[in-house]
Amino acid sequence: MNALLEILLTNAALATVLACIVGLIGLRWRQPDLLRGLWVLVLLRLLFPPIVELGVPLLQAPPSISGVSLPTASPGNLPAPTTEVTTAQSISALDLVTWGWLLGATVVLGLALRKTLQLRHLLSKATPAGSDVERVVAVLAERLGVQPPPTLVVDKAMSPALWAFLGMRRLILPKNLLVHLSKAELETLVAHELSHLRRGDHWIRHLEILTLAVHWWNPVAWWAVRRLRAAEEHCCDNAVTRLLPEGRRAYADCLLKTIRHIADQGTTGSQPLGGVLVSGLGEAANLKGRLTMILTQQGNRPLSAFSRAVLIVSALAVLGAFPTLAQKGPEKVYEGDPLPWSLENADVGTALREIAAVTGLNIIVQPGTNLQAPVTTPFDGMPWDQALDELLAAHNLTYHLEGNVLWIPGNMDAAMVPFSGQPITLTLDNTPLSQVLDDFARQTGIQFEADPSIDITRIQVTVALKGVPWDQAVDAILRINRLSYTVQGNVVRIYKP
Repeated sequence: MNALLEILLTNAALATVLACIVGLIGLRWRQPDLLRGLWVLVLLRLLFPPIVELGVPLLQAPPSISGVSLPTASPGNLPAPTTEVTTAQSISALDLVTWGWLLGATVVLGLALRKTLQLRHLLSKATPAGSDVERVVAVLAERLGVQPPPTLVVDKAMSPALWAFLGMRRLILPKNLLVHLSKAELETLVAHELSHLRRGDHWIRHLEILTLAVHWWNPVAWWAVRRLRAAEEHCCDNAVTRLLPEGRRAYADCLLKTIRHIADQGTTGSQPLGGVLVSGLGEAANLKGRLTMILTQQGNRPLSAFSRAVLIVSALAVLGAFPTLAQKGPEKVYEGDPLPWSLENADVGTALREIAAVTGLNIIVQPGTNLQAPVTTPFDGMPWDQALDELLAAHNLTYHLEGNVLWIPGNMDAAMVPFSGQPITLTLDNTPLSQVLDDFARQTGIQFEADPSIDITRIQVTVALKGVPWDQAVDAILRINRLSYTVQGNVVRIYKP
């Protein structure tokens, strides 16, 4: 989930830059087809997963092991336990962010589903349009080259709209508006809605829902959706004036009557989420500029095939070339003492043992890890923590530090937990786990109960720990043998994960 949040935040930053560029382009070039394509690109940029990492390093460097404070307590008998061994984890800030994001996405999708169900309920009570309206729809659909959708009339104050869900399409017309429209005005209204269908705007509605669900917290996503819908309305205005050049006045009158019809019923203009899966006549806020274009200007011609090809290639470049991970992690500072000798010609296991002898770290390696590879870098005079970093990185190994215990590789599938037992020194060589747990039980009073499926007499333990809290020693012994545990009172129950 951490990687997913990194991708979301990086995509949001890149989309913000892209949206600002598109906004500036919109101020200079009033080409609605171009702007529509660019705003769709912004939405895709918000959602598009990473294609190529382009050699980008990890966002964060491995945990620093510099400045380790090593215990100086002398070994002794184990006392009665001061704390219980536990694997409980507190809720992290990342968990809160993740659950908050999921909650917001659920709310957005829930609202979209609610709007869809309400509209489906409204359509269940709708009646088919009369033959006159059906004839207009059929003629204009043929001229635009689209399949005429079923046309329904609803007894509700709403904007005329094209509703589509996957392959299902419906042209919705309010009854109270139809009675006030002339035949020429009806033709322009139908031409507008069928232009949405011809351009495939109903598919963009699905993209909008997904984008707003994922980026509900991002104002750029909501801004991009609004600007995209405004560009779509201008595209359809141009399409109507090209299809019905003699109907400019009728089209302007139709828009005014529609806005007046909605206002008289006390209904607001369409909103990005409120108009889920619906393409209508647009918001009243953009009406003045649209009327000016309709009545006084020639509509912009659609993009040529060459321009569309250039836009598609540019979109692929934007989506594929931008990195989706942070370019640079925090720089590490090494403060360890320089190594007094060279590690060259040793294998990885020998090099780790020599580093442990110098630093006092307890280095525990997961069984089965290959430590036979030769060391090719001398590391002579290099800070020991830098030498350890580069040694493990050169052999594709990771590490995780808990107190003065260094786990290789990684964190052995367990998170760091606090340990407060008295430090002990423990050296075991092929000792049965049953004997080890019996010794801990006698000296601490804690009972260890293994699942019947685990034969602890056949598990051999080989470790060398110095100055490690006793409860961390138990945790380490169980983990290196791939065993998990839970604590119930004074009983530690051991099981296979």
